[in-house]
This record gives sequence, C-alpha cells and structure tokens, in this order.
Amino acid sequence: MSEEKKEEKKIDRRKYIKYVGAGAVVAAAAAIGYGISELTKPAPPTPTTIVTTALKTETLPGTTIVRTEERTIVQTAVTTVPTTIVTTPSKKTFKVWAISKYVKEVNNYLALKLSEWGKKNNIDVEITWVTFAEQTPKLVAAIEAKTLPDLMYIEGPALGAIAEEGKPKYVIPVDDLINEVGKDDFYEQWLDFYKMEGKHYLFPINAFANLTHIIKPMLESVGIKEFPDSKGPIPKSWADWEEFAKAYKKKFPDKPVFGLTLGPGAGDGSESWEMVWWPYGGALMKSQGKAGITFKSEVTYETLERFLDWWDKGYFPKDAFSTDGFYNNNCYLAEITPMIVEGPTPYYAAVTRKPELAGKTILTGCPSGPAGSITYTCEDGFVIFKDSPNQDLAKDFILFFVKDKDAFMDGFIKPTFGGLSPVFKSIGEKLKAFSPTWKFIIEDLEKCKPANVSWTYNLPSKAADTIHWDFTYPTMLSRALIDRIPIDSAVEEAYKHIVEVFESVYGY
Repeated sequence: MSEEKKEEKKIDRRKYIKYVGAGAVVAAAAAIGYGISELTKPAPPTPTTIVTTALKTETLPGTTIVRTEERTIVQTAVTTVPTTIVTTPSKKTFKVWAISKYVKEVNNYLALKLSEWGKKNNIDVEITWVTFAEQTPKLVAAIEAKTLPDLMYIEGPALGAIAEEGKPKYVIPVDDLINEVGKDDFYEQWLDFYKMEGKHYLFPINAFANLTHIIKPMLESVGIKEFPDSKGPIPKSWADWEEFAKAYKKKFPDKPVFGLTLGPGAGDGSESWEMVWWPYGGALMKSQGKAGITFKSEVTYETLERFLDWWDKGYFPKDAFSTDGFYNNNCYLAEITPMIVEGPTPYYAAVTRKPELAGKTILTGCPSGPAGSITYTCEDGFVIFKDSPNQDLAKDFILFFVKDKDAFMDGFIKPTFGGLSPVFKSIGEKLKAFSPTWKFIIEDLEKCKPANVSWTYNLPSKAADTIHWDFTYPTMLSRALIDRIPIDSAVEEAYKHIVEVFESVYGY
C-alpha cells in the first residue's frame, strides 16, 4: 500500500469524532461525573469563521486572532488550512504548527493561549493547523525546503521525521524546561517515553492511550463477581477476559465478545495483534538491523494460536476482518460486543451522541498479561526546532502554556473526557478526585508501560512503522484464521517479510 493510502487510513480513527454541541454533553454529565456548571461555562472567544484571503480577513472581537484560507466561508473548529494569529505587520513573527485535535476545545485553548502570549510579548503569532495524516509529510517537505516553524505541538508518531531512528537531528533538548516546570511532577513513564540519547527532546503535554471500553450491563450479565487476576468484578487481564468470554458465550452462544478489528481497519488490526502479543512478552525488535528482530519467538506462535482459538470459539464478530477504520468503534457504539480496546474517541462519541451509553461505560487500561500492562499509545507535546531564531521565545511560550496547571487541566484535558490523558501527577490526582471515569483511566495508566510500534526498542523506527502500516500482522492473522494455513507457516511468511523490510531500511 502506498504511503499516501496509509496516511489516509491512519487519519480515520482520529477524524472519526465531530463535536456535536454542549447539549448532549450536559445530558451525559450526571452519568460521568461532570458538573453542569463545568460543562456549560462559555467557551473562550474562538475564531470559527474562515474566509477567502483575497476577499477579507476577520479579527474576532476580544482577541487578536485572524483566520485566513483559500476557500469560501466554512464553520469549523478543526481545520487543516493555515490559520494566522496576527497583530501588526511590523512585529516579530513567531511560527507555530499544531496538530488539530478532534475536540474543538483543545484547539481553541491552544489558540487562545498563543493569542494571550503574543499580546503580552508584543509578538505576531502565526499558527498552522495540521491533521494527523499531514504532519509527517509536511515535516519531511519542510526539512527539505528549510521552512520548519519555530515550535510545533506534535503527535509522537511524527517524531520519526525529525528524530530518525532516535537521532534528534532537527530539534533541541528541553530538559531545562522540564526541570523548571518540575521534573518530579511528570509521570516518569510519560516523561521518558520519547527520551533519546539521554535527553528529552519532546516537552510532554498529554498522552493518547488505548483504553478498554466496557459496557457494564453486558459485563454484569454473566454474574462473575471476582475474576482470577483482578480479584474483583472488572476484568483487567486477557486471562480475566477469557474467563468472561467462556461465560458470555455459554449464556449468549450467538453473540461475539471481543470488538477487535482483525483486518487492516486504519491500523486497528495491527494494534489488535500488538495489544495481545505484547502483554505475553512478544516484541518486534530490540535494536536496529535484522539482528535486532525479536518477532520470531515462542510467544508469537502462542499468540497466533490464541487468536485462532478465540476465532474458532466465536469470540470475535464474523466480520472482524474489516478494512473499516471505524469498525471497532462501531462495535461499542452499536453495543455489539461487551468490550473493545481503542483510543478514547468512541467514548467521546458516546458522551456527545449517546449519553445513555456513556453512562453505562467503564474505561480501564489495556488488558494485561504476564509481561504486565503494555499500552499502545502515543504522546503529544512541544518540540523546538534547531534552526529557529526564536528558541528562547519558544521556551517562554511552553512555560506560559503550562504555568497555570489548573487552567490547563480545565481548558485542555477535561473537555476530552479521557481522550487526552494527563502527564502531570498533580493534574492526575485532581482528575481522580473529579470523577470515577477519570479515576479508572488514570490509575490504570499509572501502572502501564507506554509502547509504540517498535516495542521493545520503543524509539521512532521506519522499519517498525512499515510493518505496522503495511498490515503484516493482519495478513498473518488472515492466513492462519481464514486461509487455515499452519501456524508455523503463517509466522514464517510474516518473518520473511519483516526481514526484507529491515534489510531495506537499515541495509544490514
């Protein structure tokens, strides 16, 4: 599959949710622990009118924010076109790129803080919003053209473009900022997730972690009061979920249990494999080059046997080999299966569209295994570019952005309903006290090991990205579960392809 097509599929899950208004959120408030006053306070002044540059520019009342683009008027909070925050043409210009999030309040808060900071420092701030799919090719093109911005709010997977194989070629370390904010207030696993060469080049702002979405009435329908690993009524491990699946299929023989995508599905099929494989000790690589490949292990054969067993027992829906990037989301939203494992976007959809479903949902971390709780995740944060003449200004804005952590929590983290998890312990503690939903999420994430597609190498890797996005794992699952070739043969086919990819990337 071409890079362009892979990028199209990668964006599906993150573009899935569109904000539908405060009314539905308020309706869900009682169920998920949000006070009505918290949800109905007016949003800060935000630019929503985008007009053709040649015709008009518009400054929103009460701010210095002006939006321009090359199309006619559009009402939106998530845009991929250049958006400019300006004061007067004579001032110093500070250029920012920012990933556009599916929760409009997040984008609005960042834009508002940039506007406030720009006015405070008498600086023109130019902000360009990019989508998840656009960020990597845009960075690659800017590196070649030498047009990188001063600062970027970036999603972790794009770090591969600016820190090739863990070599931070285009960004500067931010350890001084981390120390000034308070290193001890960061969750260690999130602070060090993208640590390279002993230094921090990403200033963490939030985590985006896969979570288990559990529909409580369906879970309680089998009457299990204590699971073997969790020692309570909520499954926490894959062994617990197997116990549940046996009981659920006995009571409802025609109903599936695990809402996991097994086909490509915008990368979800790869994630399904990884989220079962990693907790049992599986891993793709430990270092660069084909000598660092750890794929062909006993755990890999056992995990593929486990998937085959679950498939034959009807634990997966019959159409799980889907190419639909929303497949597992819909298993939850349509209440087809008692559980899915996905980023928190489906839950956000329930809060804003189906508040009754949100009210009966439990969110926990990814199911664990003998190797622990290893969570497929990415982390978002700020990077400062090495060639920027405004590095001191970039540092000053980062400190300004997180200085008031309560305001940051209320304006940037809370509105996502778990979609963006905190990286600061002080915020985590306040959110745990705020609602049971946040408490479940944060307590599980405190125990987890964040992982990316190169686990256990866990640094940006073009080889690992290729394996994940060319659907090597879903192909292997299809060969074993659908084509019914022997497990050994399916693993060997995948392994040969992995070796070829590593040789082409590393040359050894």
